Amino acid sequence: MLTLLLIGTLTLAFNTQPVKASGTIYIRADGSIDPPTAPIHRDGDVYTFTNNIYDSIVIERDNIVIDGTGKTIQGTEELDSRGIDLSNRVNVTVRNTRITAFSYGVCLNYSSINSISGNDLNDNRFFGIVLISSLDNSISQNNVTNNNGGVVLFSSLNNSIVGNNIKNNDNHGIAFSFSSNSSISRNNITDNYNGIYLESSSNFNSITENNVIHNFYGIWGEFSSDYNNISGNNIKNNDVGIGLPNSSYNSISGNNVTDNNYGIDILWDSSDNSIVGNNIKNNIYGIALYFRSNNKFWHNNFINNTQQVYIPYSGYANFWDDGYPSGGNYWSDYAGVDVKKGSGQDLPGSDGIGDTPYIIDANNRDQYPLMTPYGAPPPSTYTLTITTTVGGTTDPSLGIYSYTAHSSVQVTAIPYADYTFDHWELNNVTISVYLGISYDPSYTGGLLVMSIVPGGPADKAGLIVGDVIKQVDSLQVNRAEDLVTYVQRYKNPGDIVVLKINRSNLIMEITLTLERAPVGFPNPCSVLMDNNHTLKAVFTYSPPPPLLTASISPLSSSILVGQSVTFASTVSGGYTPYSYQWYLNGAPVSGATSNTWTFTSTSGGIYYVYLKVTDAKGNIAQSETARIAVTSVPVGGYSIPIQARTTTKPLTPYLILTAILTIAFTTIKRKTTRKPKQQ
Repeated sequence: MLTLLLIGTLTLAFNTQPVKASGTIYIRADGSIDPPTAPIHRDGDVYTFTNNIYDSIVIERDNIVIDGTGKTIQGTEELDSRGIDLSNRVNVTVRNTRITAFSYGVCLNYSSINSISGNDLNDNRFFGIVLISSLDNSISQNNVTNNNGGVVLFSSLNNSIVGNNIKNNDNHGIAFSFSSNSSISRNNITDNYNGIYLESSSNFNSITENNVIHNFYGIWGEFSSDYNNISGNNIKNNDVGIGLPNSSYNSISGNNVTDNNYGIDILWDSSDNSIVGNNIKNNIYGIALYFRSNNKFWHNNFINNTQQVYIPYSGYANFWDDGYPSGGNYWSDYAGVDVKKGSGQDLPGSDGIGDTPYIIDANNRDQYPLMTPYGAPPPSTYTLTITTTVGGTTDPSLGIYSYTAHSSVQVTAIPYADYTFDHWELNNVTISVYLGISYDPSYTGGLLVMSIVPGGPADKAGLIVGDVIKQVDSLQVNRAEDLVTYVQRYKNPGDIVVLKINRSNLIMEITLTLERAPVGFPNPCSVLMDNNHTLKAVFTYSPPPPLLTASISPLSSSILVGQSVTFASTVSGGYTPYSYQWYLNGAPVSGATSNTWTFTSTSGGIYYVYLKVTDAKGNIAQSETARIAVTSVPVGGYSIPIQARTTTKPLTPYLILTAILTIAFTTIKRKTTRKPKQQ
């Protein structure tokens, strides 16, 4: 409401024509140039500069062309000044002009079907180009640099901002307030505070194919900026790539969102946004969601983000897939396999969708994670045909199945009554006889060694079913870890392995080849074959417990001096029981050795808290660092005044109004997001 009131008042101010100064140049309604000595040549409806101009130009005629021919319009940095004033104008073209050192480079007020093209607008006190209650205008191929705001629209509709270079503006590169149905396309928007900023019901705008690089906020839409289309943009190296606080029903699709702190940030009263088909890569947080539900995320590629999805507050559910067979998202850290298909992922065969969901938290899961990046060529597949002789069946059942290449499929033989399993054949060649696993109770690490197949060369060397390998490469194996180390050293198919086997103090030597495990064997395992590809032994082991991890909440908090915040912890993996130590600003807190800890502030400042957890075997995990902001008074709104350059002209009411608007418009952003950043 404040912005609306200011815009309405500003519109009235622009409708009031400025008092004619001695140096101001006018293109009058009858086409004449006033004063006639101005360095402008008229040829019909085309007005061409013949020299630089050192004051404002006011246009009072429609359907004309202003061609600066590379010349400069330069002001004296007076407030309220406008380089070119296009109030209530239709079909005026301004091109090839450098406009600098005014409050506003080009001003369009209640103007339509105008073209601002190929100009340099730089070092203007407030805005390079400003549109107020204007529609159907074209802003193209301009360099808009080093202004307070680049291209700014108030209460304007159906405008086109295409192919501009908008750089190094102190606040906004492109900004919309109460402005809708416009196209922002193919612009280079770099090194501004806000790259593209929409506020206050700026709806139905199309933001496409822009390079939005190295701004603080890349694209930011707030205060009910709804139904906007943000697609095909390259959004890189910003603090926040795309942010939507208090805005809904926006479509974010086909963007490359890379190397930002926050890739896409959805927060506060924002719902029903559609985030589809984006590449979200190498950000600290790929997606951040604060207090929001009912947003849609699918067909995105989440690749190597430090945290793929950041949801600091639980209880908010969003949609992460488009059902079956459309699928969900690709996650570079997904550890599942694809040997099942169907809406329940319970039928044999691959379908490009993981067999198990990708879990984000208790309320958010991708039920159908993609196995390859969305849009990439599908992986190669192989066909597995399962048949049996009389007397049994299999699981999966007999049939022909298609599987993704390099996937491992377990096939189980099921004999009928009065039949026993005999052997497996692959392409009509016998590949194994499964004899079971022999355990050595002296091993404590869970290492298993499969029995040697009888009847082969190993048997002739004196091994029998049930033997356990005791010595490998002259290394006496006393612990499971020793043999695991050995197997890892020979982990590639084709590696030659020499076994020295100690049986009743008689050492026998066998040369074997390490190969992939046939279907039906434990997983993971390594398989030893002789030169005739006859199975000799299988090494498998029970994996260690999951990696010890620790997390704490909350990760950020703002409190007053004397107030407290309690931190809770979540620990998993490792070996119980756990021990705890809390740290404040890098130093251990005396007595803070439980799974929770309460911090009570005694003075203002920024404090950092983390937790170290030690398990029963001495493994240590450290949580992320939480940030606490402690202030001595409640935090409220603030503004940052724009420092005016020295001028001898007194401040007019219009000047004050303009400064207020600029402050309001440029500082609202700085109060919107206060969330933890990567330390």
